[in-house]
Amino acid sequence: MLPKSFEQYKFNEFVNKAVIDLGFDNPTKIQERVFSPVLKGKNIVAKSQTGSGKVILSYYQFLAN
Repeated sequence: MLPKSFEQYKFNEFVNKAVIDLGFDNPTKIQERVFSPVLKGKNIVAKSQTGSGKVILSYYQFLAN
């Protein structure tokens, strides 16, 4: 089952606070599908519409570690 909220990803406290402060409650569809592999260090190629949240995926891996 894919996580439906950012809290389910168990990011560190700093990342969780930043996500909440920026007003994000739930991951987009592309984020739901690729967060877990990205956070496990996997390389992925993803395609989706502009504004769907792809770029932020690279920052989460960096910030989560």
